[in-house]
Amino acid sequence: MPKIGNIFRSNYLRASDLNGGSRIVTLGDWREETYFGDNIYVLAMAGEDVGLRLTSALAYDIGKILGDDDIDNWDGGIVELYAGEPKSIKDRSSGEEKTIQQIRAREVPGQTVKPPPKPPAPIDDDILFILAFIVTSAVAWLAAGGSAMIS
Repeated sequence: MPKIGNIFRSNYLRASDLNGGSRIVTLGDWREETYFGDNIYVLAMAGEDVGLRLTSALAYDIGKILGDDDIDNWDGGIVELYAGEPKSIKDRSSGEEKTIQQIRAREVPGQTVKPPPKPPAPIDDDILFILAFIVTSAVAWLAAGGSAMIS
């Protein structure tokens, strides 16, 4: 018999997808999506066709592992995902208590988990031109005796 989770596929990795084990993943870029009316953050993972939906616990786990709380710098980071301890929550729509498992992350033993730093953004040529113009004008003004150019 097919399982419900196999019939109704999710766009996000679920704790049940880990089948009680863990998975080592390389993180990719992030995106913002709307999920049941809420804005959520989703990380891409190399070789995976589903995204990794960030919860606050998972985001703090990854930030601690990678030594950086800026998700723009997580691309290329390597973490081990596992299913956290089951916990009881109240369903928003029905008000019923239900048990869930969140995905958590831990450091991969023996792995370099910090991604290489991204190169700095190139400086806009227009900004360089304006700075050069200001410096040249200031030097010319000083060379002319300072106040001589002001009338």
